[in-house]
Amino acid sequence: MGRAHRTLAAVAIAAVAVVVGVTLVPTAAWAAEDDSIEGTVRYLGDSQPIAGALVEFFDAAGDGLTPVADGTYVVSGLPFGSYKIRYSAEPTLYMPQWYYQRASFAEAQGIDLVDGSHPTGIDVYLTDATDSIEGTVRYLGDSQPIAGALVEFFDAAGDGLTPVWVIRSRSRGRWWSSSMRLVMV
Repeated sequence: MGRAHRTLAAVAIAAVAVVVGVTLVPTAAWAAEDDSIEGTVRYLGDSQPIAGALVEFFDAAGDGLTPVADGTYVVSGLPFGSYKIRYSAEPTLYMPQWYYQRASFAEAQGIDLVDGSHPTGIDVYLTDATDSIEGTVRYLGDSQPIAGALVEFFDAAGDGLTPVWVIRSRSRGRWWSSSMRLVMV
């Protein structure tokens, strides 16, 4: 599905919203004394911001605050503490993920917000939901993740010896791939 279809399928929303005491403001409104978190939700295929993306902040207990953003966001008014962030957009187009490239709350990397801080570059690249696959490589004996493992993809009609796509798992054994030519059998 092309960029034009993605844009049409995305929901445009206001640049300023107040949800559960959290204020979203346009990025230009950030002030040096502000305690806020800033980032961009982008599509991995072309690095463009995703209009209508949903950005959810969760505290350490998993209690969620759900502000909505439009691709580029600045969230201020959060109490000091550690937050895990979940990003999503139109589910038929994009795979949701937690910061930083994680599949669940338990695996998500926390962002610490302290007095005078302004974490920036809290970006995520969502993959195409129609042609992406992801997983975790783990040791059989103790289920510990394996970083740097080869993940090979084979053509079902091929010889079974020659992979058509090869990637390596990243830290914590996570791997993902998108924009592959997938054929449903």
